[in-house]
Amino acid sequence: MLHSEIQRVYAVAHQLHDARKVWRQLRCTVIVAPRCAIERVMMRAMDLRGVVRGWAPRTTMLVAITDGHAG
Repeated sequence: MLHSEIQRVYAVAHQLHDARKVWRQLRCTVIVAPRCAIERVMMRAMDLRGVVRGWAPRTTMLVAITDGHAG
């Protein structure tokens, strides 16, 4: 039952909610479960991810300098 409710809330939120927001939404709909259980079910078992904020990963890497100067 918890899996289907988490999936429903996650889908309604356009797959943007993280575990904390899904947990809060479930509490509003009378489903009481510990947040750690939501995190385990959501993040590990169902392989769901919320929006990741911050910098995008770097795609360029520095070239190693072999002769001691750049040029």
